[in-house]
Amino acid sequence: LKQTGLHRIQIADATGRVVLLKQFNAAAKGYTEKIPTDSRWGSGVYYIRVFDTQNKLVSKSSFIFQ
Repeated sequence: LKQTGLHRIQIADATGRVVLLKQFNAAAKGYTEKIPTDSRWGSGVYYIRVFDTQNKLVSKSSFIFQ
């Protein structure tokens, strides 16, 4: 992340259904946050988005859950 402070993580499945919302406080640039997974999530592609306190998208990516 380029900024410190409060952020919100949103993870959605391939259909756009949000499966996780998590807020965290990035204490330093380059901060790492662990993301809990859930055994109820189906295998497939998931999209992760990170928003700042003004709800501005600051990062996005995708990953495969098996």
